[in-house]
Amino acid sequence: MKKGVTIALVVALLVVGFAVFRFVNSGAGSLAATPNPEERLAVALAEKRPVFIEFYADRCPACVSMKPTVTELKKKYGDKIEFILADTDGTGMGLAIDYQVMYIPAYVFINSEGERVGGDLSGYMSKEKLEGLLQALL
Repeated sequence: MKKGVTIALVVALLVVGFAVFRFVNSGAGSLAATPNPEERLAVALAEKRPVFIEFYADRCPACVSMKPTVTELKKKYGDKIEFILADTDGTGMGLAIDYQVMYIPAYVFINSEGERVGGDLSGYMSKEKLEGLLQALL
């Protein structure tokens, strides 16, 4: 009887562990790279819309840890600020070169006048700091 309970418990733990693994690795709730980031930037600037650019790569642990924060802030500010997610391993490489990105994650803030504000920012950033910088664009 005790052996049967132990086996059932092990099987239940394996099922739960597998479900958690699948959810974590599914990218649920994560953001995708912006297609044609240079074009999106040009359109946003022409419309005099503030822009937030995050340069990232999926291989970067700090970039991956920032995804939930950026996702949440995009939901909150995406109607007022153009969010451009530039994958430096893909379509965002040209934009990264244009902005002389040396480290990822890196962040660029452009106000509605097309001026870069906030300086060179890179690395993990708290939600509060990132949100404060986004609010300054408005």
